Amino acid sequence: MVKRTKCPVVSILMPVRNEQRFLPAALRSLAAQTLKDWELVAVDDGSTDETPRILAEAAA
Repeated sequence: MVKRTKCPVVSILMPVRNEQRFLPAALRSLAAQTLKDWELVAVDDGSTDETPRILAEAAA
């Protein structure tokens, strides 16, 4: 039997490429959501800016 939580788990898929300008605000917006049972799956398509660093810091 699977034990269920009150709220469903939500997966947020975020494709990114060279998004250093907008990524911090997007991550802050996700963190501010009232739903707490979520995961972020960010897929970086070869960024050459600070996007990978920003994602790594957010994951730490």
